[in-house]
Amino acid sequence: NTNLKLENYPQKYFGVGNGTPDAAEEDYTYRRAYLEVTALRRVRSRLSAGPYYEFEHGKVVKPEAGGALESGLVPGSGTTTVSGLGLAVTWDSRDNVFSPSRGSYHQAWLSGYHGLLGSEHDFLRLKLDARRYLPVAPGHVLALQAMIRFTSGSPPFQFMGMIGGDTIMRGYYYGRYRDKNLAVLQAEYRMPVWKRLGLAGFAGVGDVAPAPGRFRLGSFKASGGFGFRFLFDPKEKTSIRLDFGFGKSTAGMYITATEAF
Repeated sequence: NTNLKLENYPQKYFGVGNGTPDAAEEDYTYRRAYLEVTALRRVRSRLSAGPYYEFEHGKVVKPEAGGALESGLVPGSGTTTVSGLGLAVTWDSRDNVFSPSRGSYHQAWLSGYHGLLGSEHDFLRLKLDARRYLPVAPGHVLALQAMIRFTSGSPPFQFMGMIGGDTIMRGYYYGRYRDKNLAVLQAEYRMPVWKRLGLAGFAGVGDVAPAPGRFRLGSFKASGGFGFRFLFDPKEKTSIRLDFGFGKSTAGMYITATEAF
């Protein structure tokens, strides 16, 4: 599985932590080349494992005048290179990759980033992603996801756990809250409506923290929303989705292909 990105895109930075105020928002543009490669080999019928490699060379350009990124004190705020090697393990019993109606998908990544690999930042990351798909009625599916990310060392701000975007806690801007550790629970109910059209309702709770023991139930954020699905390839069960997500004093609209999880 290979993921390659060449990007030059305006973004927003709110600082690090689960309590950063909206007033901390600052604009910047991030230019990067990104490569992620996972090579899995089947160990048993549902179990696969193999090496994982991640590389990014990026540069913050056009930082907001007087902002934290312009000061250069934030790790990753200038030109940065990250290179890491690790291991990925996957358990996959889904009946379809793009739009599962039953089964489970669980994956774990453990990766280290070090100067010996060409990285300018030394840190260690553990990522766990557990998903379950429950058939409720013909065409109706309840999808569940739990995700945690633990990081030790000194990662750049781009490699911290982040809430928001079109897959994690829809309704929040991607990176609205970020820190070294992330914990998220999500649920989505999917149902057909008419011919190739479908509906979905989703909700989630999550937060970030500087250390695994620093998560506090009272600071967790909640999000929810609804969306429409158009099944453009019935054979492969691939869809175009339009989602409207809502968080605390924030909202987002997302148009993309495939399900969020």
